[in-house]
Amino acid sequence: MADQERAWLTPGYRPTPEQRARAIAWMRKRYEDGASIRLIAGEVGRSYDFVRQNLLNAGTTLRPRSTKRPLPKWVPPKPSAPPRTTSTGRGRAAT
Repeated sequence: MADQERAWLTPGYRPTPEQRARAIAWMRKRYEDGASIRLIAGEVGRSYDFVRQNLLNAGTTLRPRSTKRPLPKWVPPKPSAPPRTTSTGRGRAAT
């Protein structure tokens, strides 16, 4: 995006409808080409929420945040070893 087209992205600037449409189309194309919302936000100097909201308003289908990892299967605890009755380990009780 050219610097002149980025000017409207500064906070407080009121873009014309044409400028806004061009910038949103550019953001949407970048996102659909694989760029993340955070990357686009950094490129245009605006917040993540600003970019996300404009993408949603433009009808963009957002990718999932991340894939959920499957929960580990529950494994019952191993039974503890029987208590040792000898100090030598030879089967005789210590006295």
